[in-house]
Amino acid sequence: AILAQVRRSRPSLTHTFVAPRCCSFQMAALGHLFPSQRSPSKALASASAPLQHDQQQLIVVSCYTRFDNLAHGPRGTQAKRSLYTFKLDTTDGQMVLMSVTKDEVMNPAFSRFHPSKNLLYTCTESVHENGEIVTWRACPTTGRLHKVASADAGGTSTCYLTLDKQCQNMLVVNYWDATIGVFNVDGKQGHVDKARSFYDPNNGKKMKVLRETSGVAQHEGQQDSYFGRIAYVPDLGMDLIRQFRYDPVEGKMLAAGTMRSGPADRKALGPRYIEFHPTLPVAYVINELSSEVSVFDFDRLAAEQLLG
Repeated sequence: AILAQVRRSRPSLTHTFVAPRCCSFQMAALGHLFPSQRSPSKALASASAPLQHDQQQLIVVSCYTRFDNLAHGPRGTQAKRSLYTFKLDTTDGQMVLMSVTKDEVMNPAFSRFHPSKNLLYTCTESVHENGEIVTWRACPTTGRLHKVASADAGGTSTCYLTLDKQCQNMLVVNYWDATIGVFNVDGKQGHVDKARSFYDPNNGKKMKVLRETSGVAQHEGQQDSYFGRIAYVPDLGMDLIRQFRYDPVEGKMLAAGTMRSGPADRKALGPRYIEFHPTLPVAYVINELSSEVSVFDFDRLAAEQLLG
């Protein structure tokens, strides 16, 4: 009944185009992680932050340090350290290793910088134990990361973090449990602390993986770039983009519709990431299994009606 009610809601994204099959996503990911510094066990996630002038940035590369607790075993060997900080000179593309963290943090699979503070957030990945959201303070001079705080992610195989528009909350996706958590961000220090709410489409039932394209498997969450009050979550297992009304004050997400992640006649799309254009009312969805990028129009009128 809930699913039927969700589907009656008007979607604010309309599919318009599918890019030809190619390796653009893989190349974009490698380019973002700078392949000259990449190794089989490193560069599994990265984030960048400005240094003291525009020509230099910090690039933090995170690594898998354990393979036995991952959903899919990667190639290569386990890394000895979890986080490596490089200095990037944007004028010539040169990178210099500045710092390697000595803190024992297991599989920090995803990283995100705070937009206005020298803070880095990482989440750990494991199918056997709950993820950990770690807040780090980054030194803009030395690149050294100082561990500030950590919080239980409330689910396993934590794979994605994003801050809301006001940086008051963090939206957290637990892939293996298919749950989405809203966590409070401390107003003074900026670290992530307690969970405020969770959305669980399985109502507490453990996920049974039959194949890569079956079952609810949420991988990422993104807010609309206009209001910051609609969240979109790619569901890799169901070939859907789930739409939510997001209340930053209450810290809650309410299911408000779904849409296909690509053309209706396609199967096994596998949506993994969604990203909004910085200036246009357009969103891009990467369908991992079909190796395609779908382009969506953002309907601002439909969004306003959804928000009331």
